[in-house]
Amino acid sequence: MARPAELPPASFRGQQYVDSRGCVFLRAGIGGQVNWVARLSRDRTPLCGQQPSGRRVAVAEAAAPVPGAAPRATGRPMDTVASLTSPPRIREARRSAPVDTRSYVPAVPQPRAEATARPTPGCPSGSPHGKRARLADGRVTMFCSADPDFDLAAAVARKNGVLAPSAPTRLASAPAARVAAAPAPVAAPVGRSASGYTCPAETPVARRYRLNTGGTTVLCSDGGAGIASLRAPLAVGDADFADAAPPVPKGYKRAWNDDRLNPHRGKGTAQGQAAQDRFWTRDVPAKLVGQSATGTTTRSVTSASNSPQVGVAKSWTVQVGSFGVAANAKATAQRLSRLGLPVSVAKGGKLQIVRAGPFASANAAQQALSAARRAGFGDAYIR
Repeated sequence: MARPAELPPASFRGQQYVDSRGCVFLRAGIGGQVNWVARLSRDRTPLCGQQPSGRRVAVAEAAAPVPGAAPRATGRPMDTVASLTSPPRIREARRSAPVDTRSYVPAVPQPRAEATARPTPGCPSGSPHGKRARLADGRVTMFCSADPDFDLAAAVARKNGVLAPSAPTRLASAPAARVAAAPAPVAAPVGRSASGYTCPAETPVARRYRLNTGGTTVLCSDGGAGIASLRAPLAVGDADFADAAPPVPKGYKRAWNDDRLNPHRGKGTAQGQAAQDRFWTRDVPAKLVGQSATGTTTRSVTSASNSPQVGVAKSWTVQVGSFGVAANAKATAQRLSRLGLPVSVAKGGKLQIVRAGPFASANAAQQALSAARRAGFGDAYIR
């Protein structure tokens, strides 16, 4: 069924046409040429059995019959003054409400001029409204803000360091026009805050803001309460801190309980660093203090005849292992040497004993033992 049984009239504007057989066709075509495509059902058969469109058109186009004039009832003649036997009753017509014939013109609302603050010369586009004020040290500076009605006295007080810093302010994900209860900045030189953050010259005050995600961030401001002038610091300070792990929401549980999420995990102390510096350098890899790159120790030798007789000094060594294969002993000695430890290989019968040392103090021997065990020699011990 490639085409309908009969084409619709030229005045037909519908998108769907049903021919005299009741089959449905859809309008299609391109470039001004109209084609009628058969509409198929789910089983890919032509959809038929519908009411033809031609009958509805014919009924619509047929002229409706004009109803004839209804017969008018005739009665006796209308009474006149001459036919009346009694004087007629004349009723007074009701008076209608007076009509106001004056014309009115609707009042046109007059536009009301709104006062708009002009940008202050010298302020950035993000904080165009500025006010000048004198600081405690006698300098006159410009305070710029996105809010034309910002509190100048509070900004000057924060600049002079009069107000104490408050808790961090929660900063919304979508920037708002203002930030309520902004924290007071710490008094610091222009361009660098007391916490060590280096800020641009136009936004010299560093503040910490709390985010909706639970973390915090440090941004530089101009000292006002607006957030339009916030900038990222040029350099990060050394007084930053890490927030504790966020609380577990209801219905969840912690995935780890081994303290791996502790923000202070792995941080050393000044005392521990000083104790480590006594024995180990800060090179990569670290070496024992006074030890050369090849792992040999330079000793001063004096003549036995000129030196006084003294007792033999006690020394400590760290025995790493005994090997029956010479190649294994040599490889172990090289690994210890790369750690910066002095190495000695001695024979004990058929075995070769690999030791680190000797060391002049028990503390140095303990440090060498820890280094050997970290390198994988878990059976090492001090002799």
